[in-house]
Amino acid sequence: MILCLFPLLFSMSAIAQESSVRISDIPTQEDTSVIIKKGASSCGPDFEVVSGLDEVAGDPSSGSKESYGSWKSACEAWKKDTRQMNKENQVLSLNCNFPTLIRLNSGLNIYHSSASYKLKIRIRNAH
Repeated sequence: MILCLFPLLFSMSAIAQESSVRISDIPTQEDTSVIIKKGASSCGPDFEVVSGLDEVAGDPSSGSKESYGSWKSACEAWKKDTRQMNKENQVLSLNCNFPTLIRLNSGLNIYHSSASYKLKIRIRNAH
C-alpha cells in the first residue's frame, strides 16, 4: 500500500511549484500595480472602433457655386469639430462623401451629404 501512495505523492509535489517572482524585483519608480489572478485572463480590448453617419449641409444660396462652396465650408467645420471632440481618442477616418444638390421652391440651392466617421475609442484603461 505504501508503494502505491509513493508515486501519487511524488506527482503532487511536482504540481506545487514555488513562484520565482518577488515583489522586490518589480521597479517602483512610478505608480505600480501588481495583479495576481488565477485562471484565464479576463482582460478584454482596451479600445473599440465606432462608426456612424452625420448630415452635412451648406447654407442655402441662389447660385450652385456659392451653395457648393458653403457645403465645402460646412464639411471642413464638421471635420474640425469632430477632431476637437475626440482629442483623447483616435480619429481613424472622416469623410464628407459626395454632396447632393437640392433645389428649393424658393429658388435657393442647398448641397448636403451623409458624412461618415470611424473613431477608435478607449473603453478601458490599460493595465
